[in-house]
Amino acid sequence: MNHDNPRRRTAAALLAAAGILFALFPLTRPFAPGGGADTLEQFGSIWWTVAHLAGAAAFILTAFAFAELRIAPLATTAIGVGSALTLLYFGAETFALHELTAVDGETALELAELIRTGTAAMIAFGVGLLLVAVGVIVVLVSAVRARWTPVLPAGILAAGYLLYIPQFFVSPTLRIAHGVLVLIGCVWVAYELVKPDQAGNVNPADAPDYSARSTITGA
Repeated sequence: MNHDNPRRRTAAALLAAAGILFALFPLTRPFAPGGGADTLEQFGSIWWTVAHLAGAAAFILTAFAFAELRIAPLATTAIGVGSALTLLYFGAETFALHELTAVDGETALELAELIRTGTAAMIAFGVGLLLVAVGVIVVLVSAVRARWTPVLPAGILAAGYLLYIPQFFVSPTLRIAHGVLVLIGCVWVAYELVKPDQAGNVNPADAPDYSARSTITGA
């Protein structure tokens, strides 16, 4: 039996769980009527906290899932660092905005805007999401080369992570569709990692050797 099988099974389970949580984030997140700006009604809902905790957990599982594959080490490091930076912003969204319901309405909304659009916060969030997207793409390219997954599911999953920043600027319906896209990509790649003809018959030598990888991207 391929000694990498247990790791790929673990990675597949983590990735599938991440996909479910990515889909639950927009599905359970309260949106303002008509897709307008969020108000204290959304911030104060228990579903605001639940949804954002799901989103944060999805990024944590993403980092562990790709690290478990043990390919493209610099790329998996980028995913870990990117997820950590992203979680800083998720923490403010999850807890700080939720507690603003205790503040006067107009003042609370002004504070919410400051929390969300602070320079340091926006840079950390943007850089974090970009690191995750680039890292995921590099790991998926390595997985395709190792014949652990076909190009199509890897491409769908890569597109889901790459579109994570743009999806914040579209309607709630499209945000939910994006969550479903990531779910499909995660579950499909997870399946490819563990199905018999991949899990039992692929020689570990097919995966790029560490010494042959780029020192920049780990690919």
